[in-house]
Amino acid sequence: MLAAGNWRRATELCREWTDLDLGNADAWRCLGQAQQSQGNYYDALNAFRRAKQYDPNDRSIDASIDRAQRGIISEFAAKYRR
Repeated sequence: MLAAGNWRRATELCREWTDLDLGNADAWRCLGQAQQSQGNYYDALNAFRRAKQYDPNDRSIDASIDRAQRGIISEFAAKYRR
Protein backbone atom coordinates (compact mmCIF):
# COMPACT_ATOMS: atom_id res chain seq x y z
CA MET A 1 0.00 0.00 0.00
CA LEU A 2 2.93 2.33 0.61
CA ALA A 3 4.23 1.83 -2.92
CA ALA A 4 0.72 2.26 -4.32
CA GLY A 5 0.28 5.56 -2.49
CA ASN A 6 -2.73 4.38 -0.48
CA TRP A 7 -1.54 6.02 2.73
CA ARG A 8 -4.69 5.51 4.78
CA ARG A 9 -4.81 1.78 4.10
CA ALA A 10 -1.05 1.52 4.58
CA THR A 11 -1.45 3.14 8.00
CA GLU A 12 -4.10 0.58 8.97
CA LEU A 13 -2.02 -2.36 7.79
CA CYS A 14 1.22 -1.13 9.33
CA ARG A 15 -0.55 -0.42 12.64
CA GLU A 16 -1.88 -3.99 12.65
CA TRP A 17 1.63 -5.22 11.89
CA THR A 18 3.04 -3.32 14.89
CA ASP A 19 0.29 -4.79 17.07
CA LEU A 20 1.19 -8.32 15.97
CA ASP A 21 4.97 -7.91 16.02
CA LEU A 22 5.73 -5.20 18.57
CA GLY A 23 9.52 -5.56 18.40
CA ASN A 24 9.82 -5.38 14.62
CA ALA A 25 11.64 -2.24 13.44
CA ASP A 26 10.35 -2.72 9.88
CA ALA A 27 6.76 -2.62 11.10
CA TRP A 28 7.38 0.64 12.98
CA ARG A 29 9.23 2.11 10.00
CA CYS A 30 6.26 1.18 7.79
CA LEU A 31 3.88 2.93 10.17
CA GLY A 32 6.11 5.99 10.30
CA GLN A 33 6.29 6.24 6.52
CA ALA A 34 2.52 5.89 6.18
CA GLN A 35 1.89 8.51 8.87
CA GLN A 36 4.42 10.92 7.41
CA SER A 37 2.91 10.57 3.96
CA GLN A 38 -0.39 11.76 5.41
CA GLY A 39 1.25 14.72 7.12
CA ASN A 40 0.95 13.22 10.60
CA TYR A 41 4.47 14.17 11.57
CA TYR A 42 4.16 13.69 15.34
CA ASP A 43 2.79 10.17 14.90
CA ALA A 44 5.45 9.44 12.30
CA LEU A 45 8.19 10.67 14.61
CA ASN A 46 6.94 8.42 17.41
CA ALA A 47 6.85 5.41 15.08
CA PHE A 48 10.35 6.11 13.75
CA ARG A 49 11.68 6.44 17.30
CA ARG A 50 10.18 3.05 18.14
CA ALA A 51 11.84 1.60 15.03
CA LYS A 52 15.14 3.07 16.19
CA GLN A 53 14.71 1.35 19.56
CA TYR A 54 14.50 -2.02 17.86
CA ASP A 55 17.19 -1.38 15.23
CA PRO A 56 19.61 1.22 16.62
CA ASN A 57 22.21 0.64 13.89
CA ASP A 58 19.93 1.47 10.95
CA ARG A 59 21.01 4.91 9.73
CA SER A 60 18.01 5.20 7.40
CA ILE A 61 15.80 5.51 10.47
CA ASP A 62 17.85 8.54 11.54
CA ALA A 63 17.09 10.18 8.20
CA SER A 64 13.39 9.40 8.62
CA ILE A 65 13.42 10.95 12.09
CA ASP A 66 15.05 14.08 10.66
CA ARG A 67 12.39 14.34 7.93
CA ALA A 68 9.57 13.98 10.45
CA GLN A 69 11.12 16.67 12.66
CA ARG A 70 11.48 19.00 9.67
CA GLY A 71 7.82 18.37 8.88
CA ILE A 72 6.84 19.38 12.41
CA ILE A 73 8.93 22.54 12.18
CA SER A 74 7.51 23.42 8.75
CA GLU A 75 3.95 22.95 10.02
CA PHE A 76 4.69 25.12 13.03
CA ALA A 77 6.30 27.85 10.94
CA ALA A 78 3.41 27.86 8.45
CA LYS A 79 0.86 28.08 11.23
CA TYR A 80 2.46 31.04 12.97
CA ARG A 81 3.58 33.00 9.91
CA ARG A 82 0.06 34.27 9.35
